[in-house]
Amino acid sequence: MAQPPGNNNNNTAKPQQRKDDSKKSIQRNGVGISGSLPWARTLLVRLAAAALVFVLLLSFIRPVIEDTDAAATSSSSSSSSVDERLRQRYGRFFPDWEEALREKREFLQRYSRAGEYGYGGQIDRLVLDELSRMEDQIYLDYTGSGVYQDSQVRSAVSELLTNLFGNAHSRNPSALHTEHELEAARDMILHHFHTSRKEYTVIFTQGATGALKLVGESFPWTNASKFVYLRQNHNSVLGIREIALDQGATFVAIPESELNETTCNAFIGGDPCGPAAPPAGHRRHVMLTNFPDATYNLFAFPAEDNFAGVKYPLEWVTLFQQRHRGEQGTGNWLTLLDAAAFVPCNDLDLSRYPAHFVTVSFYKMFGYPTGIGALLVRNDVTDLMQKTFFGGGTVVLSSCDTHFCLLHPQPCTRFEDGTPSFLAIAELKYGFDKLLQLGMTNITRHVTVLTRYLYDQMAAMRHGNGRPVFTIYGKHQLGDTSAQGPIVNFNAMDAAGRYIGYSTVQDLTAAAGIHIRTGCNCNPGACFDYLSVSSAEVEKYSLEKTSCGDEMDLADGKPLGGVRISLGYLSSYEDVAALVGFLRRTFVNAAGAV
Repeated sequence: MAQPPGNNNNNTAKPQQRKDDSKKSIQRNGVGISGSLPWARTLLVRLAAAALVFVLLLSFIRPVIEDTDAAATSSSSSSSSVDERLRQRYGRFFPDWEEALREKREFLQRYSRAGEYGYGGQIDRLVLDELSRMEDQIYLDYTGSGVYQDSQVRSAVSELLTNLFGNAHSRNPSALHTEHELEAARDMILHHFHTSRKEYTVIFTQGATGALKLVGESFPWTNASKFVYLRQNHNSVLGIREIALDQGATFVAIPESELNETTCNAFIGGDPCGPAAPPAGHRRHVMLTNFPDATYNLFAFPAEDNFAGVKYPLEWVTLFQQRHRGEQGTGNWLTLLDAAAFVPCNDLDLSRYPAHFVTVSFYKMFGYPTGIGALLVRNDVTDLMQKTFFGGGTVVLSSCDTHFCLLHPQPCTRFEDGTPSFLAIAELKYGFDKLLQLGMTNITRHVTVLTRYLYDQMAAMRHGNGRPVFTIYGKHQLGDTSAQGPIVNFNAMDAAGRYIGYSTVQDLTAAAGIHIRTGCNCNPGACFDYLSVSSAEVEKYSLEKTSCGDEMDLADGKPLGGVRISLGYLSSYEDVAALVGFLRRTFVNAAGAV
C-alpha cells in the first residue's frame, strides 16, 4: 500500500536531521568529541610521554641503585673480610682485637692524616696476599734482609720456565738473550737512581760487601794516599783500610761533628791546614792497568748507618771535591757512598749527589734474589781503577806463555771476573717493579710514620717508679726524616735501671715469633760510640767474644750491643703494634733478669 506523501518525506529526512541536530546541540554545549580533540589529545600525549620517561629513568636508575647497593655490600663484605683475615693473622699478638682496632684508628688519626700510611689502603692486601709464608710471624729485620712478595717470585719462576738463558760469554741465541737481560738490568738500575750510562757504569758484584771490596782492591793507593771514613761505617767499609795500609796509605776514622764546610781538617792537608804531601809512590809492581801519576785519596760514608738508622748529609758527596787542594795539599779526593741501608726505603738521586763510587745490595731492597749487588762507578774515574787479576770474560786476549793480557775495554765487563750471576740479574726487574708500583716517596712516608709511632710508644714507657724502660739510640728526637731512617735500636732496662742483655731480649722475641737483630750489627763505630765502649775495652772484650751478636751481651754492667728493630716497605701497623704490646707486657716493671 502506498504511503502518504507526507509520511514518506518525514521518514526519509529524519535520520539526517537527527544527526545534524545532535551535532549542533553538542557544538553548542562545547563538549563534543570533535571539539575536545585539540587539548585532550595534547594532554594524553604529554601523559604518555611522561610515563615513558619515567619508565626509561626507572629502568636506568634501578640497575645503578642495585649496583651501588651491591658495591656497598661488596665493599662492606670485602672490608669485613680483610678485617677478619687480619684478625686471623695477627690475633694471637693482641689480647683484645676490638681494642687493637680502636688503637689503629687513633694511630691513623694522629700519624697519617694526609694518608702517609699504607699506600692508599694497599698495605693490608699486600700483607695478606703477598706474604702468605709469614703467618703468625712478625718480621722486623728489614735492614738485615728485605722481604720478597709472593707474586714477585712467581713471576721470576715463570720467566725461568719459559725462557732459555745461556752463558753471556757465548754468542748463541740463548747467550744473546742473556746479554740482552744483563744490559737491560744495568739500564734499569741506572734509571732507578736517576742517572744513565753517560755518567755511570754498573758493575755487578756479590752484594754490597763485594762492591766495597772491589773499590778497595782497584783504588790507586800510594804511600801518600789517605783513607778517611766516618766512624759509623759498616765493617765492610772498614775492611778497605787493610788494603790501603798494605799499599802504604794511612787511614783516619772521623766523627760526624768534624765534617762541615767551615772546618779545615788536618787530614785534607794543604796550606794553611798542614804540610804538603810527600812524593807519591806505590807498591804495586805487576799491574794490568796504567797507574795514575797523581795522588788519590778516598772518603767513605754511609747514606744511612745500619746500626741506629741515622742518615748523613748526601751533600758530603761533594764536600771533599769542593775543598780539593791538588798536589799542593794531599791530592785528589774521591768519594765512596755506601747506600746499602739507605736505598730500600729512600730515593737516591745520583744526578744531584754524584758520588764516585756507590754500593748497593739488591736483596736488602726487595728480598730476592740474594747474592747480587752492584758497584756504580762514575765514568770519569773508571780508568783510575787498578786490576791485578783477570778472570773469564774480562779479557779480549791473553797469552799462556808470556806476560800479556788485553783487558776488555768496557769497565763493567773488565771488572766482572767470571760468568755473572745472570739468572739472578734477570730477576731483578720483578723486585724493582714492586718498588715502582708503590713509589719510593710513598715508601719513605709509610716507613717514617711507623718508625715515629714505634719510637713514641717506646720512649713513653715507664716502670712503676718512673724509670724509663728503654735507652734508644739515633736521632729520633729530632723528628726529621732527613736525619733518621726506619730503625729503632735500643737496650732494655729493668725497674732498678740495670740493663737487660740483648741476648735475653733476642730469646724472648724469638719465642714470641718476632724477628729482630741484636748485637753491634757489624758497625763497631756506631755501636761502641752509643754504648761508650772504648777501643781498649773492645780489645779486652774480644778475648771472650766470638761474634758481634753472641751471648756475651753485658760486661761490667755495660751493654756490648743493642736490639735493632728495622722496618721496610712491607711493614704494617699490626707488625709494629704487636711488638709494642709485647715490649709493654714483657719489660715494663721488670725486675732483675727477665
